[in-house]
Amino acid sequence: MGRLKTILSSRPARLLLLCWRTVYPLLVYMLAGYLALYGGLYACAIRYGFFSGERENALARAYGTVSSNLLLVTSLAALLALPLLLFFLRRDRRREQRGAPMALPLAPLAAALLAAGGGFAYSLNFLMDRLGLLEMPSFQEAGEVLYGEGLLIQLLGPGMVIPLVEELVFRGLAFSRLRRKMGFWPAALISALIFGAFHGNLTQGIYAFLLGLLIAWVYERTGRFWTCVLFHAAANLLSILASNFTDEFSIVLAVACGAAAAAGSAWIGQKTAKRL
Repeated sequence: MGRLKTILSSRPARLLLLCWRTVYPLLVYMLAGYLALYGGLYACAIRYGFFSGERENALARAYGTVSSNLLLVTSLAALLALPLLLFFLRRDRRREQRGAPMALPLAPLAAALLAAGGGFAYSLNFLMDRLGLLEMPSFQEAGEVLYGEGLLIQLLGPGMVIPLVEELVFRGLAFSRLRRKMGFWPAALISALIFGAFHGNLTQGIYAFLLGLLIAWVYERTGRFWTCVLFHAAANLLSILASNFTDEFSIVLAVACGAAAAAGSAWIGQKTAKRL
């Protein structure tokens, strides 16, 4: 027993344990995705007569149905993972010895987060559009999934449920666990890199990496998990609305959004300066 404690307290063992604690919430989320995907395929195949002698036809129809509703499947996967991720977060909070977060006026803080998140999303998308990154085939395929379904599904899934679950995985758990063992910048960079890689293509990876850095900064400054969710949701919602109701990016709106993002971030930085 004493030898086991010695091994577990060694530097390599502590590093491996930290790596595991950082990535296993993401593995839970990915497993939920597979369960939702294959569960949907199985349910659709049964509905289309898989056990009635029409197996090939039923499987083909099931695949077509699921493929045309991938955003809904992804949103259901997020809901499936949510209870377990919330359990992990609550368990971490019980173990932590954290002081109370700095008192901040709620309404101005929420307004600053909405301005910073939404403004960041539009201005960065404008810049990436000008650089040609939004025309990459991998992003176009992802965009068809994200914006190809009804507006209500887009608003409820990527606009609300998915930001909550992704923030649980990448900031509430991964970043927080890294932060307890290292400085802010290493923890923010590692968690943002994982967040970017999770999105699976260069364009979304760059966007998610930069978004992850900024949200980690917001979390570090405010000490409140809900601020991460609101910032992320604001970014996603503005992207959804812009995609559905505008044909092309406006340079005037991009400048205005950039100014709003800067103003919101400056307010958060100024009001939380004493926290660091």
